[in-house]
Amino acid sequence: MNKKYAFFDLMDTIVKPPTQNQKNSWLHQQGIKKESIGYDWLLAGFAQALFALETNLSFKYLRDYYLVNDFSSIEEMAWAAEKLSISKRKINQSTLETTINYTNFLVENTVIYPNTEEVLSLMKEEGYLIYLVSNLMSPYKSIINNLDLKKWFKRFFISCEIGYQKPNNKIFQEALKSTDSSPNESIFIGDNWDSDILGAIKLNIDAIFINRNKQGIPNHLMNYGLKGLLETNSDGQIQVKKELIPIIKPFLPNQKFDFEGDIMKEVYKDSKGLIQPKSLNRVIYVNDVNELNNILIN
Repeated sequence: MNKKYAFFDLMDTIVKPPTQNQKNSWLHQQGIKKESIGYDWLLAGFAQALFALETNLSFKYLRDYYLVNDFSSIEEMAWAAEKLSISKRKINQSTLETTINYTNFLVENTVIYPNTEEVLSLMKEEGYLIYLVSNLMSPYKSIINNLDLKKWFKRFFISCEIGYQKPNNKIFQEALKSTDSSPNESIFIGDNWDSDILGAIKLNIDAIFINRNKQGIPNHLMNYGLKGLLETNSDGQIQVKKELIPIIKPFLPNQKFDFEGDIMKEVYKDSKGLIQPKSLNRVIYVNDVNELNNILIN
């Protein structure tokens, strides 16, 4: 592949966070039950979800706020949540301590994926200039030092420092500008279809989708394009394939559908935006980082 600049995502691409079982076990030991409000957010690795609960803030709002603002400590993140709260509710000490402990657990149990360092080493030998572009909250930046990632990456573009998160064009543009690179010289490698892959191809950057979780709809679109979602029913009408409806819903703007006709409208609506076969031609898809050798190394 004739590329000079390689931009990597971090979480679930280069490094592996604790497993769901590990997180479930830790949360269970703290007496946090699966049916608790916000448990899914905690399980997804958003330790500060407890701050959202106590300040009556939206989980997504607070997560997105933390992703684009830098903080010197978790205590400072708690104070920020209190200031954002309309009700001015305070975060109690036990919640703060649990959040600090859970954050430390997440950081300390994050590891580099097997074979990743070998791939990065070969890429450096091949002459690639390697950078990292990550949606990351302040406390998790310590993963970079803990795992000695600075020996592989020339520079880190972190959302909480840049002020924008993927897939916002501005974080990609900042990375290109700061490295004096251009889209046609660059490749983006990541595991998140929305943030990494669609974010990159919007700017005409070729992308490699590391599909460890075997996400259904990206796979289908990669193989068949938009038309692969559709079929003709017994009346000769075009409709979304019934077996694909459950996996289509999360990837469309409107996630509440009463009948297949609504889904059909949303598929066509989205086809005018990002999910186009022409754009998908810019994407290579692999199951693991060690497959990059066959693509990036001559």
